[in-house]
Amino acid sequence: FYINLPSQYAKQGLDILADALQNTRMQPSEVEQERKVVLDEYRISLESPGAIVQGLIYSMVFKNHPYRLPIIGTEKSLKGMGIQDFVDFKRKWYVPDRTVLVLVGDLNPQQIMPAVREYFGTFSGPAGPAESVSQEASKAEVREHVERRDLQNAFVVYGFRAPSVRDRPDIYSVDLLTFLLGQGDGSLLAKLLLEEKKIALAASCDFLTQRDPGVITCTATTQPGNVEKVRTAMTATIADVRAGKFTDKDFKRAKALLMNTYRFGNETNAGKADGLGFYAAIDQVEFAQSYLDEVDKLTVKDVVEAANKYLDQTNFSVLVVRPPDRKASADE
Repeated sequence: FYINLPSQYAKQGLDILADALQNTRMQPSEVEQERKVVLDEYRISLESPGAIVQGLIYSMVFKNHPYRLPIIGTEKSLKGMGIQDFVDFKRKWYVPDRTVLVLVGDLNPQQIMPAVREYFGTFSGPAGPAESVSQEASKAEVREHVERRDLQNAFVVYGFRAPSVRDRPDIYSVDLLTFLLGQGDGSLLAKLLLEEKKIALAASCDFLTQRDPGVITCTATTQPGNVEKVRTAMTATIADVRAGKFTDKDFKRAKALLMNTYRFGNETNAGKADGLGFYAAIDQVEFAQSYLDEVDKLTVKDVVEAANKYLDQTNFSVLVVRPPDRKASADE
């Protein structure tokens, strides 16, 4: 929950947030209206290549952890939830010891804190439940899957198990590793697949810092006839990084882009609040405050070590999503 507003109205903003958090009233008509909105979002996601690919690779990498499940839910779950389910969920999870309040802007702490105590001082509730999450077994195996979907292009996705926010300094090294491999036009995958070989339409690597070990994804969009060439080239690029076969220029470009991307996300007060609140919720607020210093310390050796630890060639998933075989369908 957030409010962006001029600093002179900060107290009114706190009043609104506190009221929404503590005194929410769920009216049947409003719940049904919102249900329709979320169902529409769900149906749109079924047609989104990005959502399709992400859902499939997460379900391959994770067999036990909730990360395997779609965040938005399923049509069945969205239609099946009633008002009492929402009430029970809020009472269980929206409790003081699971709540972080972040204020960023032209504010004087001595002047605003009395208002914080006034509006949130009565916020009470039981302790949040202990979380019990099924973790993934560390079993070395290569999982492969080919999915036929009615899409125009084909997608090749590699998924590797990644560190959690608590795995430091690995978390910083993996962030830089993904920027080296697949963020920006000058990334290793973009240069090889798009510029040199011209066998892909897009290439990227992504990694989201999460409370539990997550996933590193390297994705290429290509024409169906180039799938095998793309797979071969992606495998070779990952092997090169593991062997330290990239230039100092590549390393410096990736580090500069990562740090500037982080700075850009913190240019606004809303961006600062979002980052501080996110890391305070999944770990500690200090993570956000020290992030740039930790990234700046990284060396080529750190990135190569992270590549060998997390881009494990004996434990990964590879997904190919491609259009149906039109010829085979016609013959049938």
